[in-house]
Amino acid sequence: MDLTDFLRTGIYLELKVGLSEKEIYSILQKKDLGKKYHFDKLNKSEGFSYFYDSLEIMVVDSKIHSLGFDVARHPITLLNNVIIYSETSFELIMKYLDIADINWSFEKKYCY
Repeated sequence: MDLTDFLRTGIYLELKVGLSEKEIYSILQKKDLGKKYHFDKLNKSEGFSYFYDSLEIMVVDSKIHSLGFDVARHPITLLNNVIIYSETSFELIMKYLDIADINWSFEKKYCY
């Protein structure tokens, strides 16, 4: 799974932040997405995630809130030949992003 274009455009498999939940189903079939994993089982209105291979599609207020990739599930590639594993150091990942000419920055000082 090469993420170079996604990291440059924010679009993966035609999915992007802000698309409606209904639009997800026009791109991926519900059976391929499996079940919804709600953030709070007692308050299902909080939102949920779908997992498709290593892709996590987070839905809040019936819109895609974020797209994320779990490298622990599947390694990802950049530039079709640089493989990033869950064991790859943060410093090396930053170096790969620079080589791929992908602009990046830290969003918050503290993140949970």
